[in-house]
Amino acid sequence: MNLSEKAWNKTADFYQTIISHPFNRGLMNGTLDHKIFRFYIEQDQLFLKAFARSLALIAARSENPDHIAQFLKFAGNTIAAEQTIIARYIGKEVKDRSTISLACLSLNSYLLQASSLEPVEVAVASVLPCFWLYLKVGQEVYKQANSNSPYFEWIKNYASEQFALDVETVITIFDELAENASQPVRDKMLEAFYQSSVLEYHFWNDAYELRVYDAICK
Repeated sequence: MNLSEKAWNKTADFYQTIISHPFNRGLMNGTLDHKIFRFYIEQDQLFLKAFARSLALIAARSENPDHIAQFLKFAGNTIAAEQTIIARYIGKEVKDRSTISLACLSLNSYLLQASSLEPVEVAVASVLPCFWLYLKVGQEVYKQANSNSPYFEWIKNYASEQFALDVETVITIFDELAENASQPVRDKMLEAFYQSSVLEYHFWNDAYELRVYDAICK
């Protein structure tokens, strides 16, 4: 069994919890409160900026030329996606730190830390759920979604063939790195995948509850 299969199996419960979360059920049937969706989009914009930095750091630290090229491409695509979100859904860049959710802040911090300080194998493991979970959730939501849902075009982004190919590329890189890694590093890869998956769940949940970092700290 490839390490990617073990990683997915380790977090299968989180996937089921995410799929059944009222946020994603609301996306499917089009009943999600627009205020919640906008808050989620704002969090996504804040996340993608940090995610692009994480991907660029992985590219900078990689030894394999193909891996360097792929992660630089992903970083560029992420910046483009962030600009699309601003243009289509928000209309302005979100800069106020008080609007960030605790989950978004935690996920950003974790990915940047892993991409900067952990072995590159662990860094790749930390970003993989951000690709893989969104593909699986996107495919499932798209399959069940009402085509009249106001969120249908958003859902299609994560169920596209091109995104599936990108995810498959990251999974392949993950398994290539795992093949040549020591057992302690492989163990850390599994743990990093698990940690990011947990934080991804809380990202959706904090968005649904409109929970911001500033409000928690007061």
